[in-house]
This record gives sequence, structure tokens and C-alpha cells, in this order.
Amino acid sequence: MVKRHYRAVMIVGGGLLVATGILEITGLWNTAVQHLQTLLPGSTIL
Repeated sequence: MVKRHYRAVMIVGGGLLVATGILEITGLWNTAVQHLQTLLPGSTIL
């Protein structure tokens, strides 16, 4: 399945890396993680 959609997987993965980097640079990463932790009550801060 991955071989068939290799290009799409690489594009999506690269896009997620860029988005994560932008969130880190702007300081919004912590806010996003805190929001996700409220949605997933079993998660903890490491």
C-alpha cells in the first residue's frame, strides 16, 4: 500500500514536518499540545 502511494506519503509527511516546525518557531506548539491533552484525558506531560 505504501509503495503505491509513496509520493503522497512523502508529501504529507513533509507537510507535517513543516507545520510542526512553524508551530515550534512561533511558540504555538505548547498551546497545541495542551489543547490535545485536554481532549485526551489519559495523556501526561513528560
